[in-house]
Amino acid sequence: MDKTKVIFIDLTISNKQKYVCDIVEKLFNDDKNTAVYVKDSKDADMLDRLLWVWKQDTFIPHIIAEEMIEELEDPVVIIKNKEILPKTEALVLFDPLPIDYFDLYKIVIDFAEVYSPQKTKESRTRYKQARDADNYDLKFIKLGEFLKQ
Repeated sequence: MDKTKVIFIDLTISNKQKYVCDIVEKLFNDDKNTAVYVKDSKDADMLDRLLWVWKQDTFIPHIIAEEMIEELEDPVVIIKNKEILPKTEALVLFDPLPIDYFDLYKIVIDFAEVYSPQKTKESRTRYKQARDADNYDLKFIKLGEFLKQ
C-alpha cells in the first residue's frame, strides 16, 4: 500500500486563506476530492465566501458540512468537526490535526507556519511526529513548488 503523502508548505505570513484557496483550486483541477479542516465557524464561513469570489474566472464547488457525509456530492467540503471528517483523497489543514488522522487520506497538506515562534514550534513538532511515524511520504516545500506539480 502506498504511503500517505504529507506535504508541509512553508508559510511566511499569517494570512493563510489565499494559500488554502490556491491549494484547493490545484487539488480540484487535479480531480482530487478534498476536505478542508478548520476548527471554528468563523474560519469556515470565511473560506466558504472566499471560494466563491477569490478569483473572477474560477468557481470551486464546495459545501460546509455540519454532519457526517456518506457520499460526497461536491468535490470540496469544509469541515469544522474532526469527528465527521469525510473520506476524501486529500485533506488540507487550515488548522492542525493530530497525525492520527493522516492515514485516512492519500494527500495531507499542512503548513510550516514560520511567521511566529510559537507556530513554528508547533509546526516542527507535527513535522517530527510525521517523520518519526515512518509511514508517510513526507515533503517540505514552498507553495509555488506545490502549485507547479
